[in-house]
Amino acid sequence: MSSSADGRLIAIAHGPVLSVFDVRTRELVGRRRWPGWMVKDVSFAPDGSFVAGYGFGEANVIAMALAPDLPVIHRTPAPKSVRRIAVLADGSILRSTHRFGVWHHDRATGEDAQVLVQS
Repeated sequence: MSSSADGRLIAIAHGPVLSVFDVRTRELVGRRRWPGWMVKDVSFAPDGSFVAGYGFGEANVIAMALAPDLPVIHRTPAPKSVRRIAVLADGSILRSTHRFGVWHHDRATGEDAQVLVQS
């Protein structure tokens, strides 16, 4: 579960579905069925422009626009060992992994870089 920085929206991962709700009105903003069997983690962009998710089945980090069907705006393969994701102010995404440290993914260039090695 993740909330937008302004507290207006909340993203909830439940099984193979990612849903975004307006906290004040309790209305559904968008919903997407995951291309696999489970959404594991979600994170809002700090500016609230998109939500990113990571899930099992098809191991990808997916950035989705805030619209009724949460359309995919970016997809990048990720190892199955991802534990948590976070979206940075510039729109890039951090992935924390079980064995391989923390990785930075630049959505603009598509490049990955390891930024922290876990021992």
